[in-house]
Amino acid sequence: MYWVYKNDSIRKTIKPGEYSFKNITSIQYQEVKESYGPGDGKQILNNIISYVYPDKLRIESNVNNKIVEIYNNDKYIYYNSVNNKIKVKECFPPDRPYITEIEERMSKIFDSGGYEFFGYEEIENRRCKVIGVKWKVDGKSYMHKLWIADINKTTLPVKEEYFINNSVVSKTLFTYMKINEPINPEIFDESSLPNVEVVNDGVLPKYVKSIQEAQKHINFRLFVPSDTPEGFLISEVAVIPPVGNPSFYCIYFKDGYRIYLGERKGAEDIRKNGRLGNIPCEFSLDDEKVSILWNQENVHIVLTGDEAVSDEIIKIAEQIAKGKLIVD
Repeated sequence: MYWVYKNDSIRKTIKPGEYSFKNITSIQYQEVKESYGPGDGKQILNNIISYVYPDKLRIESNVNNKIVEIYNNDKYIYYNSVNNKIKVKECFPPDRPYITEIEERMSKIFDSGGYEFFGYEEIENRRCKVIGVKWKVDGKSYMHKLWIADINKTTLPVKEEYFINNSVVSKTLFTYMKINEPINPEIFDESSLPNVEVVNDGVLPKYVKSIQEAQKHINFRLFVPSDTPEGFLISEVAVIPPVGNPSFYCIYFKDGYRIYLGERKGAEDIRKNGRLGNIPCEFSLDDEKVSILWNQENVHIVLTGDEAVSDEIIKIAEQIAKGKLIVD
C-alpha cells in the first residue's frame, strides 16, 4: 500500500512509516509568528514554550516586554515585567500546546492523503518536505502550508503558513530545544520568576468549544435547553474552578443581546415567587434586566438577560425545567 499525493502533476508516492508520529510527553521549543493585517500591518509573537504531560505548561514571551504564563496542575501564574507583579489564579490543568495538536493533525493528513506535495526545501540545515491542504469557504480560497521534518525520531513542523486567496496572512517558524527529554521542573514554579509582589487573583475560567466539552470537566449533570432560541448562537462556553467543585456558564447571543446561563452543584436559597411547572423559582425584573433562578435535581440554575429578550429567556427556562413559568 502507498499513499498518493493529490497533486496529479507530481504523481509521487510515499511509503507508510516514512514519517513517524509519536505522542509528545514533554517538549521545549520556540515559535516566532508573524501575522499580517490590512495594508502593511504586522504583528510579531515570539514565545518559548515548555510542556510536560499532563499538567505543566510555561509560555514565555519576549517581544516588547517579558510576559510569563505558567500552568502547574490547578494553579495559573502570570508575570508581566511592566506591572512587575505576579498574579496567581486557580485554574483547570492546561490544554496541550499547539505543537502537539498540529503533530496530531499532520498524522491525520498523511493517513487521509488529502494534501498536495510541493517538493523539498532546506530550513535551518533541515531538509523539509513541503505539503499543503486547500479548501474553499464562502467563495474564498484557503491553504495551510507546512514544512515538515523528522526531528528526534518524530515528525514536526519547522515552518507553517496560512493563505487566504493566495496571500500569506501568517507564518510561523519553530525551533526545538527538547523533545521527550527531561525538562527542569523548577521552571514551572513561582520561584522561577522575579522576587516581586504576589497577588492572589481569583480563578481562571476554562473556555471550551461546546457544552458537550464542558460536561467533561463538570462533576454534575448539566441542564441545557432542547432547542436554542431562534436566531441565537452560543457565543461562549466556560467552566469555572475550583476543579473539585466547578461551575458552568454559557452565553447565547443575537443582535447585540445576550442571555447568560449559569449552573453550579448544590441547591441554594431563592426568593420563591413563581414556579416552573412544579419547581419553585425566583423571577425578577430590575433595571430592564430579567432573571430566573431555581434549583433542579440539586443543581442551582441562573438565567439572566435583557428585558428585550425576556420571551427567549422564559423559553429556555421552560425547556430546561420542562414546565411553564407561572409568577405569583
